[in-house]
Amino acid sequence: MKSTIDAKRLAIASVAAFFVLNVLEYLVHGVLLMPMYSLPRYAQVWNPPDVMGPRRLVGLLAYMIVIPIFARLYAQGYER
Repeated sequence: MKSTIDAKRLAIASVAAFFVLNVLEYLVHGVLLMPMYSLPRYAQVWNPPDVMGPRRLVGLLAYMIVIPIFARLYAQGYER
């Protein structure tokens, strides 16, 4: 079966999902959980920000690859 989702709708859905995912990630990890991350008893569990900084690029690239794939799969499943 051929999917009827066009490239424009897929791009819009991907950009929206990328935006929402990053905003939610910031709110959960950057605002809600940040006080817990900075507690001394958890210091050995979490990597410091200078270590995680370069890894953030890898995570963003993974989002850019995976989000359109999931949007396409969702559209195909929704059409059936």
